[in-house]
Amino acid sequence: MLLINITSCGRLRFTACSNSTLKLAPLYEIMGNTVFLFLFVSIACILLCDLPTPAAGLDVIMPTCSEKQFRDKDKMCSHRFLEKAMQHGVNCSEELKKYKMCYKNFTLDCYDGFLNSYPNMTTPMGRVADIKSKMHLFAGMICGITDGPVNTTGLPNKIKHLLKCKSEFFVEAKTCAMAFHTKFEMKMQNSSSPMMMPDLCDSFKAAKMCNAHFMKKHCTLEKSPPPDRFNPFCPNKMDRPDPKAGSSKIAITNGILTITSFAIYLLL
Repeated sequence: MLLINITSCGRLRFTACSNSTLKLAPLYEIMGNTVFLFLFVSIACILLCDLPTPAAGLDVIMPTCSEKQFRDKDKMCSHRFLEKAMQHGVNCSEELKKYKMCYKNFTLDCYDGFLNSYPNMTTPMGRVADIKSKMHLFAGMICGITDGPVNTTGLPNKIKHLLKCKSEFFVEAKTCAMAFHTKFEMKMQNSSSPMMMPDLCDSFKAAKMCNAHFMKKHCTLEKSPPPDRFNPFCPNKMDRPDPKAGSSKIAITNGILTITSFAIYLLL
C-alpha cells in the first residue's frame, strides 16, 4: 500500500508502512469530510441569511376572543340596531352611534391583553373599530347618511394592518347601500310598519350580497365570513332561500327517483 511519510522539514516522502505515516485513504476521507462540512455550513448560512425578518414594530397581536365570538358579538350589535332603527319615530343617527359604540366596546374587550401591554394603543384601536363598524354600510343603507372618507392617517403600523379593506371598498360599496335606502325610505313614508314590507326582504338581501361582492374585491380576508342571514324585513327575520337552490334540489331529487324507478323496473 502506498504511504506518505511527513518529514521534519514538512515535505512529503513516500516510504514503506510504519507507525509514523498517514495512510492515503484516510487522508482522502478527512479531506472529503472537510469539504462536505464547508458546503453544509455555507448553504446553511445562505438559507438563514435569506430568511425574512419581522418588520419593526409589527408585533403579532392576538385577540383574547375567537373569530366566532367576535362575529357573534357583531351580530348582536347589528341585529339590535336594525330592529330598533326600522321603527317609526326613532332617531336613526342616535341608534347608529349606539351600534358603533357597541362594536367599539367588544373590539376593545377582544384585544384587552394587547391593550394592557400597550395602553397608548387604546385610542388608535378605537379608531380601527370605528372604521371596521362601517363595513355593514348601515349609515347609508338605513339612515341615509353619507359617511366621510375613511381616514387612516396617524394610525400606528402596529394595529393598522387590522384593517383588511382598502379605502376603495367604502367608496364603491356605497352604491349597494344607497340603492336599498331609496326603496326603504319610500316604503317608510307609505307604510305604518316596515314589517309590512315583504318586497324589502329581497332588496335587503341583495344589498348584503352587493356588499359582499365589493368586500371580496377590495378586502384581504383569510377566508370569507359566513353570511349573516338575519333580515328584519322577512316574515321570519331570515333571508329567503335562493329559488335556484331550491329548484336544483328538486331536480336532483327527481333524478334520483327516476334512476331508482328504472332500477326497480330492471329487477322485475
